[in-house]
Amino acid sequence: LIGGVPKTTSSGMKVRGEPHMLLIGEPGTGKSQFLKYACKLTSRSVLTTGMGSTSAGLTATAAKGQGGDWTLEAGALVLADGGICCIDEFDSIRKSDKTSIHEAMEQQTLSIAKAGLVCKLNTRCSVLAATNPKGTYDTSENVSVNTAIASPLLSRFDLIFVLLDEKDQQWDDRVSTFILRGRVGEVDDDAWCLDKVRHYIALAKAFTPSFSPDANAVLKAYYQHQRRSDFSNQARSTIRLLQSLVRMAQAHARLMFRETVTVQDAVMAVLLTESSMSMSAFLGITSPLRSSFCAAPDQAYEELERRVLAGLNIRIGPRHVHPSPRRPSQHSQHSQQQYEQNQQQVGSTEERAGEAQTDGESEEGRGASKWAGFCQEERPSVAPVEATAVEVDARRMATQIAEGMQVIQSGLRAARRRANDQRTLEECAADNDAELLLHDAEVRGEGDGAQG
Repeated sequence: LIGGVPKTTSSGMKVRGEPHMLLIGEPGTGKSQFLKYACKLTSRSVLTTGMGSTSAGLTATAAKGQGGDWTLEAGALVLADGGICCIDEFDSIRKSDKTSIHEAMEQQTLSIAKAGLVCKLNTRCSVLAATNPKGTYDTSENVSVNTAIASPLLSRFDLIFVLLDEKDQQWDDRVSTFILRGRVGEVDDDAWCLDKVRHYIALAKAFTPSFSPDANAVLKAYYQHQRRSDFSNQARSTIRLLQSLVRMAQAHARLMFRETVTVQDAVMAVLLTESSMSMSAFLGITSPLRSSFCAAPDQAYEELERRVLAGLNIRIGPRHVHPSPRRPSQHSQHSQQQYEQNQQQVGSTEERAGEAQTDGESEEGRGASKWAGFCQEERPSVAPVEATAVEVDARRMATQIAEGMQVIQSGLRAARRRANDQRTLEECAADNDAELLLHDAEVRGEGDGAQG
């Protein structure tokens, strides 16, 4: 419903921002209700069924007017431009008609050449389709075999959810309780009305979030993991998978009213992909229909993020892991303060070393003595806990400064040696010049005497 951000490259190529979703479910899993509710939540929507849809009805048809002129009448995808197009009973569409929407789903345009009319129409909409499997869904076979939908069309769907009607006593009890509660007339006062949800979606679409380096690292690692996996669907593990991850991460950032795509948005995009089409790599998600709202969402997300990052072998800094800011502990505050003090002392030591280099041997000795005092200075004791990232950076900085001071001192000694050598050369040159002048004077004196 919210979608990602469309992009136009410098060469003029357009990358769509609207994602597409396919629901594959057995009868009784509520696919049609999903489609009808999605149409209610968007300002522009078109709902159609596959049995009564043809290629001309989905794209465009040429009609002859009363004056004998031919005109184009827009189909469902063209009428839904800027909104969502819901197609129920997607399996009832003929195979030749399904291939006509390939361009509309990926390039989001329709090239029409009918009755002497050649034009291009925009179909910038999200496609939400629902289909039934052929008979009983066979989990051992891939989606293309169970639905008789070709791989080129399946790869254009960003999300493909398989909804199975499995026998589960706990789930059946929850569903029956919810349905009977609605029959009695109980209403949840905390739920938003449809108008409020529409306004929220329209406001969220105004955001254009940009990616953070950590979010890029998560999506890149997951895409490479799917490409290397032997159990992933080859029809889905294409470059379109990475583009789908980008769109879903941007959509989640829009949903959270953020201008930047964070690690949380990338992890949720990975979760949706793992739930899609039973291509779970390391989360072990089997049925997205059995998902529920957690009582402690923050703890559930932290566990989910830990599993995702561990599965991808990625380590993100603590400041990027938690979805909400947390107050640092007393030990981390003390480490941060001591790190800043060390930075200030290191900076003053470098300044004193520079003064020692320019002022001479006395200044050098004074700087060296102060540096030795700084190294021998007692530090406040800290409880024996595991070293944090700040402490590791401080230790590494102190080691680098110590090595730098050794280089400075060796440079000063080399400079003194060069200065002594220079003075010796200058003295030798002065002596040689004096001898040459005396010799020239004697030669000139002898020449003058001989001329006189």
